[in-house]
Order: sequence, then C-alpha cells, then structure tokens
Amino acid sequence: MNELERSALDSIGRSLWNLDLALLRLQLEGIYQLPDVEAVSIQERRSDHGYPALALSYGRPREDAPLVWKRRPPNFE
Repeated sequence: MNELERSALDSIGRSLWNLDLALLRLQLEGIYQLPDVEAVSIQERRSDHGYPALALSYGRPREDAPLVWKRRPPNFE
C-alpha cells in the first residue's frame, strides 16, 4: 500500500486539480487491476462549484474483506 501511495498520489492529485476525468478513470482502473485490490474510489466530500460532487469507483469489496481506508487531502504543489 505504501508503494502505491508513493507512486500514484501525486499523479492523482494533479488529475484532480485539473479535473482530468479521463485520466482519473484510467488511474483508478490501473489501481483496481493490481493484485489484492478489490475496490478503489475517489469521492469529493462536497461540491462548492455548482456541479455534482465527484465520485469515481471501480470494484466492490467483499463483505468479509478487511477494509483499508486512506483519506488524503490532495497535494496541489
């Protein structure tokens, strides 16, 4: 999980900042295809810009699977 964070978070943050939905979908799909990943999603907590809040998901976790939540504020450096 740590390796995934190091390799993907900056790129996902840039895609979020640019609202590049096509690239975000590609990135999530790539993460979803990794071994041991059952589901991945990005959800915007609220929408202040007049549009519906962003929500992208791939997969569905099993009911008995351990759940790993990672909350990260985007890094827009």
